[in-house]
Amino acid sequence: MPHFEVELDRATGKGAGAGGTFQVVSITDESCVDRTSLIEKGKQYANLHELLVDIARAVGKGVGDLTLEEV
Repeated sequence: MPHFEVELDRATGKGAGAGGTFQVVSITDESCVDRTSLIEKGKQYANLHELLVDIARAVGKGVGDLTLEEV
């Protein structure tokens, strides 16, 4: 099962009046390869599930076939 570690920026959304949202700083896969290009840079996400959906779509997998871990 593909696993991704995500580093999030929660301060930018809060500062822009969108408290509770975050942007992605980086995404790495289980081989420590940078996979940040899988998602749209600067997009605001309300929760990890929304991010998981975008990553799953980009890699051609179902959301149940991936795991995310915030680091």
